[in-house]
Amino acid sequence: NRQQFSKSDAEIGENDGYVLKCNGVEVDLGNWREHVEADADVDGGDLDEEEAPIPHGDEPQLINAYAKFQLTDPKSGEPIEVAYIKDQKGRLLGFDSFTKQKSAENENNDADDERSDQSNEGECTFHLVPGETTIVKAYAIYRGQREVDDGKSIREDNLYFTSEIPLPGQSNN
Repeated sequence: NRQQFSKSDAEIGENDGYVLKCNGVEVDLGNWREHVEADADVDGGDLDEEEAPIPHGDEPQLINAYAKFQLTDPKSGEPIEVAYIKDQKGRLLGFDSFTKQKSAENENNDADDERSDQSNEGECTFHLVPGETTIVKAYAIYRGQREVDDGKSIREDNLYFTSEIPLPGQSNN
């Protein structure tokens, strides 16, 4: 079962396009903004040579970004199994499985209200590669309902995804 995360109209465009909020996921590209601004400062000549970023040789520069996912399906209430982020070429940029975290929290039922509010979201870290990554797309797989068919128990999980998210401050290839 495939469904697109619906956009949360009240919060689109927050932080000049560097945070995209949908019902079920929030993608934070704040570190990408810092990278774009730093590049503009270097290209514009606003930085001295001493302040310019140091090249990393053969290793690609990676920019951290984050996506927060609801730990329960926005429609069915079933728990999340896995979340991941891909780029425009389908390459995996980040991955997280929340099942272990969820079961550990269930064992600690005595947690205070503050913690239970925070436990409704799980964070997936992913890495952007300047000059290569131009678009990201977030995915989440939530556990489906079990159905019995001819004596066999079958579960159809639910896949949610965002629309393509172009990285601000660069031209797309």
